[in-house]
Amino acid sequence: MRPHRAEPPYPRDGAPPYLQHHVILRITLHSLEQGQSNRAQAQGIQVPMCFCGSLCKMMESQVLGDDFGMRFFMCENYEYDPPKRYGKERPKWLDTEQSQEAKEQVEWQARWAAERWQRMLHEEKMEEKGKKDREEIRKRIEEAERQEAKERYET
Repeated sequence: MRPHRAEPPYPRDGAPPYLQHHVILRITLHSLEQGQSNRAQAQGIQVPMCFCGSLCKMMESQVLGDDFGMRFFMCENYEYDPPKRYGKERPKWLDTEQSQEAKEQVEWQARWAAERWQRMLHEEKMEEKGKKDREEIRKRIEEAERQEAKERYET
């Protein structure tokens, strides 16, 4: 059986990072160590089967948003994104609520990204201003040189 291969999404151009965090951060999911599905079974949690016939593995969402830090089951053959759902089928979440720590992490990341975006915009404006100033200085120097050359020619 070939493993599923889902390519990670790439960021869209033009939108600030804090608005495209789902795309930029891509859906990176990490397994909760080898043997976690056994641990889930030991805890009395029934591990579902994927439509491909493999047992699912327990994962933790690393996407900043309402489901950050929540655990769910995903086919063990997928590398990045969970498979597309058919019909009204939804992900099988183990956690029903997001922990306070996860909420704080999401808020911190969003604040940090917004601050970084503002710093970048400020730096770009300063660069543009510097370029305009340098261009204006260059034009003044050229004009002064032309005036000097004209005066030398007339005398």
